[in-house]
Amino acid sequence: MTLRFALIPVKELSQAKARLAPVLDAAGRRKLALALFRDVLAAALACPAIDGVAVVSRDADVLSIAVEAGAQGLPERGDLNEALTSAAEKLRARGVDRLVVLAADLPLVTAEDIQAVAEADADVVVVPSTDGGTNALALPGEGPPGAIAFQFGPDSAQRHLKAAREAGLRTLLLDLPGLGLDIDTPSDLERLRERRNAMS
Repeated sequence: MTLRFALIPVKELSQAKARLAPVLDAAGRRKLALALFRDVLAAALACPAIDGVAVVSRDADVLSIAVEAGAQGLPERGDLNEALTSAAEKLRARGVDRLVVLAADLPLVTAEDIQAVAEADADVVVVPSTDGGTNALALPGEGPPGAIAFQFGPDSAQRHLKAAREAGLRTLLLDLPGLGLDIDTPSDLERLRERRNAMS
């Protein structure tokens, strides 16, 4: 039986959403980051294809929220990719053999979207963000932790796919509207407003 875990990395709240400074003060950015994280966490916990959820962060408040909700809190150091690598190693040592890494700022996320990623018929599944980043990444249990190196950052969707293909893994690029939009800039907020208006 495959043991699937969602892994959600969350930046320290004091540093969250800096690019939204032109439209939100520090308190507003913290409030938004927390609201987005809670939505992603709730969707992951509600997903029937996910057996457990882990949150990796250096922020004590974030880890406390994760544990209170029923997730595991992993207080990792280092940059995003280093923290994810360390967290993945710990989860795989506990028998986790399918990881679904989710961005913590997906306002339209649903449990169904996460299930589609977790159950997709491919070794490595990438859901790109609107700017070419990676908003969701599913990895197999074989090989070294993560099977491929984490390469989150600008244009990471194609880098993850390239690394997986070079490793001989089956890949799938999924376009899921609920996972494609993340919130980093004022224009992302505008896209969210437009999307919600269209859905109403």
